[in-house]
Amino acid sequence: YMNAEGRFPVSKFKEFSYWGGAYDENLIQNTYYYLETGGVDYLFLMLDYYPTDDVLVWADGVIKAHPNHRVVIATHSYLSALGQIVDVETSGEFANDGMDIYNKIIYPNDNVFMVFSGHETSDDILMHQSVTKGGNVVMEFIVDFQGLLINDGLDALLGLFTFDELNQDLYIDYYSTYHQKSFNIQNHYKVNF
Repeated sequence: YMNAEGRFPVSKFKEFSYWGGAYDENLIQNTYYYLETGGVDYLFLMLDYYPTDDVLVWADGVIKAHPNHRVVIATHSYLSALGQIVDVETSGEFANDGMDIYNKIIYPNDNVFMVFSGHETSDDILMHQSVTKGGNVVMEFIVDFQGLLINDGLDALLGLFTFDELNQDLYIDYYSTYHQKSFNIQNHYKVNF
């Protein structure tokens, strides 16, 4: 987070209509945002790397306060490079791993729809599915192509996720804006939600 607040001040984001709020009004980590598309209300919840217990209590409150929103969570580390929820012993400053996040804010909340993470390098966009207490399926993705960039010299890669609300399809692609084409054909697929 080298000078994250200097480069991305919270005051700048508060100007936009999509701004929701922050755990700490002075920090860009642990924030949430709104988006309405195709008649569906989304809430995007951004969580720090191994968030603390206090942050997860705050996040759970945000999710519960928006029961009619599809919640999309993005956090630094949640899935492993094998596509499984990270479950390691954590302590000190880094308090909650992927399994803790699942148990504390995903499993209890039926409006959690999707989770994105990175941290562990994978040449592929890996998907894992979990289930909430009420039986809703949560799509969980790891999108971290830093190894792909190093190995193949690719530039400007995006994990492109396109929602078709009418048909409830999600189109997934690795796309390079620099090369203007898709890479890794196995990462070009569709998931029904």
